[in-house]
Amino acid sequence: ILTVSHRAISRLFGMTFLAMSVITLALLVFSGILSYRINRLNRATQGVINAEGEFNVQLTASKVRDEIGDLNRSFVTLQSRLGDYTEYLKSLSGKLSHELRTPLAMVRTSLENLEESQTLDDSARVYIQRAHDGLDRLRYRHCHERGDAGGAEYFRC
Repeated sequence: ILTVSHRAISRLFGMTFLAMSVITLALLVFSGILSYRINRLNRATQGVINAEGEFNVQLTASKVRDEIGDLNRSFVTLQSRLGDYTEYLKSLSGKLSHELRTPLAMVRTSLENLEESQTLDDSARVYIQRAHDGLDRLRYRHCHERGDAGGAEYFRC
């Protein structure tokens, strides 16, 4: 009876060890796959934007229906929205530049017309010169902070 009992315990121990080994192996494979996918997503997201802030590559959406796939699709959506916002900001610079150049050109023209007027006294000419100085500062900031010669037709940048 002891031999049968010993064999049964030995067999139970062997089956338990085999089951635990299979489960451990399955968990190791599963964690390896998850780790690989997370690292791949990490590398992809790190290479999206270069040092100048430009997009290098477009992320591709994952078709896998799990949490990591959801995270990947969220990054793709985020990248798309950031791209749209970046384009908006780039176009905003040109729009604001135009909106600034037009009234400044009008003020400059009005000041030049006032200077040509013979009815101004010396104190008025001082104020006109101050206004010209202010326009020159604005012109300098506008031309040099944009980093180009934008508005040259109005301000001779």
